[in-house]
Amino acid sequence: MSQPAKARLGQPPAQDPITISPAGTGYSPDPVNSSVANDGEVSFISSGACWIWTFVNQTLVNVFAGEQNHYVPCIPGNNGPFTLAVQDATITFVPSAVNSNPPPFPIEDSITVDDTIAVDEDGREEIVSVEETITSLETFTVHGTIKVGSG
Repeated sequence: MSQPAKARLGQPPAQDPITISPAGTGYSPDPVNSSVANDGEVSFISSGACWIWTFVNQTLVNVFAGEQNHYVPCIPGNNGPFTLAVQDATITFVPSAVNSNPPPFPIEDSITVDDTIAVDEDGREEIVSVEETITSLETFTVHGTIKVGSG
């Protein structure tokens, strides 16, 4: 009788299931960010039919073996496991409606604002520097990432 393989410490799992659920007018992945080994597989558990568009480096890419047209069609229930066709990469995936056009890559923009504020305390003015980083999504698209290997 064969023995189960021992887990490799510090290594991502061989398989990572991701649940896709309806959220408002779109879909929500859970977990949003996950990791999988280079020789691993990914499964999507979907509560409804959807297409899952896949990007690497902001470009639509067929990231799974047998994937065509840069998306994975999902039916309600378990979909996969899908074998990875990329290694050491970060996959961004965007669930969308069946027959939808490819979405734009969900870009996060950050700006840093640095203000100086004068505070009057006990008749003295104190200069306080405040730095704030504001992050916004250029395109509001619910998406997730899968880190493959050391990607």
